[in-house]
Amino acid sequence: SMIWWKSQVHPDDFENVNKTLSEVFEKKGANWQASYRFRCHDESYIYIHDRGYVIYEDDKPVRMIGAMQDVHELTEYRISLEEKVKEHTRELHQALEKEKELSEMKSRFVSIASHEFRTPLSSIQFAADFLQLHRHKISEDEVERKLQNITTQIDHMMYLLDDVLTIGKSESGKINVNKSRVDLQAFFRDLIENVRHATQCTHEVVVCDKLTDKTCVTDEKMLFNIFSNLLS
Repeated sequence: SMIWWKSQVHPDDFENVNKTLSEVFEKKGANWQASYRFRCHDESYIYIHDRGYVIYEDDKPVRMIGAMQDVHELTEYRISLEEKVKEHTRELHQALEKEKELSEMKSRFVSIASHEFRTPLSSIQFAADFLQLHRHKISEDEVERKLQNITTQIDHMMYLLDDVLTIGKSESGKINVNKSRVDLQAFFRDLIENVRHATQCTHEVVVCDKLTDKTCVTDEKMLFNIFSNLLS
């Protein structure tokens, strides 16, 4: 009976199946078909494709003759494929987002590094100009100090360049951190001298030393980049 048949349709599919039936009945159609889950004798559900021929009496549907086809294996395979496609689509979307984020991060890093190159370059230029103009007036110790400053700034630029190349090649977009114990007073003394030279002494940098600890463990080059970038 119709009541028994409806009771065997999977609850999640019933509304759609009932809707297609009603549409056929309203149009006085003779043929109906639908795919849905139907309950078996062991209480399990399988996917079937149902086709029926509707018989009317006085324009009212009184019975339906048809056949059910077991399409469970084929339907489950289709659903599995659809899920795999969705999963691969999600993975592709995530990969594209990651690639986009990595590309943007590389661009930002290169832009920041390019800006930070200006500080050591300016310091080198200042030291070179000073030596060229005043070498005959200054002591050998002062000459050696200026040359040492040039060497230090070149090392600093090489460090920055290595980071740019590392980021350019790295898939993770990470920079290795090399920690050591840093003498903060010496660190800030060298930093201020470097910034003064880079900015042609256009501004005065004042240090208020209220440090409880005179040393700290950090990546000295990274810390130098941060303060140098902020001050310059």
